[in-house]
Amino acid sequence: MSKKLVIETVKDQGQAAELGFKKGDILKSYNGMPVETNRDLSVSVGKAKSQGKEKVTATIVRGDEILDFEITTSSPLDLTCNEEVANSAKAKVIIPQEVVVTDISMSFMSMVFFMVKWSLASIPAVAILMFIYAVLIKFIF
Repeated sequence: MSKKLVIETVKDQGQAAELGFKKGDILKSYNGMPVETNRDLSVSVGKAKSQGKEKVTATIVRGDEILDFEITTSSPLDLTCNEEVANSAKAKVIIPQEVVVTDISMSFMSMVFFMVKWSLASIPAVAILMFIYAVLIKFIF
């Protein structure tokens, strides 16, 4: 099941509004990378920033049109996207995951979330290592 990234809101004073993004547009790619989820978008934004790119291209689908926009990476995009199941002509199934893309720090937040998630998964291993270390210290001193 493929997904699509649908623009839900566009802030009035943001870069997206100035460029002409509209509610209901489908974001297809950012910086040449396809985006189907908010995570894909965060990764693409972070990659563009880490490569030092000042301007990138975002491609959206509006109805039957495919539109390309030149985006400045240094200013916030100021839009909110929802993930929806693609190819659902009868009903839209909204996946309860929403990300507000305001600036490049989203990729940093995604990285922090990933690190915390995997750190929590390794807590039992750390506890075992600390126990072994404590036992070794006790025998040495």
